[in-house]
Amino acid sequence: MPIAFEFDPEDHVVRLSASGVVTDAELTDTVEAMYADPRHRPGMHELLDCLPVTRVGVTPRGVRAIAALISDRLDRHRVGWRIAIVTRSATIFALARMYQLLRDDSPEQVQVFRDLEPAEVWIASAPRGVPAG
Repeated sequence: MPIAFEFDPEDHVVRLSASGVVTDAELTDTVEAMYADPRHRPGMHELLDCLPVTRVGVTPRGVRAIAALISDRLDRHRVGWRIAIVTRSATIFALARMYQLLRDDSPEQVQVFRDLEPAEVWIASAPRGVPAG
């Protein structure tokens, strides 16, 4: 599976790791599976490590679809959360920034990082399950 995820309930984080070739369909399938998992709770932060990705099959249309899906599934809870996206790929960085702009007026805070350590620090410093204001 190009995108794997694991829940860390103690830290209130879902850790995702993308590798190989990632497509719109795989991204959508992963997001739907993650939010359908009974371990997922609104307000859980997400750390998406894209460093092992070798080819990007995600499109701007796919990014817009993911933003709409997440808006539909989570924004209604009005609980804030963070997602840190880690990549050194210029293509993924641009798609992640597009996602960040699409989610700008939502309870989700999005940051894009080039290295894993600062992303982990940013996620760890986040409040847990705070109502969005």
